[in-house]
Amino acid sequence: MFLVILSGIPCSGKTQLATFLAKDLELNHCLPTVVVDPDKIREMIPAFTERFNPERESFVNSLALSLVEESLRQKNIVVSDDMNYYESTRHKLVHLAKKHKMKYIIVYLTVSVEAAKKRNAARASPISQRIISEISQNFDYPGAKYKWDRPSLVIDSEKTSPEDAAKRVLQVLLSQMKEGSRKTIGSIYHPEAGRPRKITQSHPFKLILEKSTRKILNELFLSGALDKRLSTAANRIRRAFVDEASKRSMTIEDAGNEFRKRVKEAFL
Repeated sequence: MFLVILSGIPCSGKTQLATFLAKDLELNHCLPTVVVDPDKIREMIPAFTERFNPERESFVNSLALSLVEESLRQKNIVVSDDMNYYESTRHKLVHLAKKHKMKYIIVYLTVSVEAAKKRNAARASPISQRIISEISQNFDYPGAKYKWDRPSLVIDSEKTSPEDAAKRVLQVLLSQMKEGSRKTIGSIYHPEAGRPRKITQSHPFKLILEKSTRKILNELFLSGALDKRLSTAANRIRRAFVDEASKRSMTIEDAGNEFRKRVKEAFL
């Protein structure tokens, strides 16, 4: 079976994805599935609805991990429906999967802070908008440091409905079950040999942008559209653009289109 580790800031669509995915797995594929949501555990402490108590969070997190482990032991597919925004938290979940010889995938749902706050304001019981900003600023982006932490799927929840996102995750799970492989499917990274290496950049999309913009330049050089003698100047523009696009929280697709346009405007 599998452990599906969802990761994303509040209002990124995790709970809706988890619900669609679990129902599909159970009703259409007869695969026992459990969704572990720490918010449900917090509801067991009625005072939490009136006043957040950080001292009780260790209990909530401990119980959530226990539920994940017991569900894995019972051979269920388990969906961790939590922000999982610290690398250390994801590491604990991965450790449980390996302990019980289960496969795991990490699904990272992206959303801009502005969109998340807008969704939060529309909720029946919104959280503090300040919390969304703080979590976003302190988020340990999946795959930013270690190979084991690389997401199998990165889903832009502003462009993908929860139902469609669940279908994408389902395809990954069914593919892995069919192939019986321990490798993650649909990864945005390529497997690398050797020990996991630490990466200094704090934002994983910067790594993806580095790769995608280099690919665009290589295509232009190989096609002859861009003179190779301009490589130094082109790479200078590329590096500046990567920094700019990372700060603007652009999607990879939009960033690629914008970069190609800038190169053509500068040199073609």
